[in-house]
Amino acid sequence: MPVESDKDRMSYLMDFGVTAKVQGVDVLGILDQEFKDIGGVETFYPIFECRRSDAPNVSHGDSVVFEDESFYVASIENDRSGMQQLILSVGKSSKYIPSGEPNAYT
Repeated sequence: MPVESDKDRMSYLMDFGVTAKVQGVDVLGILDQEFKDIGGVETFYPIFECRRSDAPNVSHGDSVVFEDESFYVASIENDRSGMQQLILSVGKSSKYIPSGEPNAYT
């Protein structure tokens, strides 16, 4: 059961968020970078966290544009309490092909 309400989430986004175009629609969210260490290779990747209700139909490969810079949705992580993180890539890649399971790829 979520601790915060939708009003709390919107207040958080209003205080710290930026507007990006997701599927051509303005969406308020938090643009951040996550650190990842894969097999000793350290890197950062961009994420965009927003309310699920603001981008309910977003899917893999959709564009996310922030200040004239384009990203593409590589993965969607739904927290099941009203928010989602869109894991972004700089270039559109055909390697992100959904297998039918959330966040699973072939």
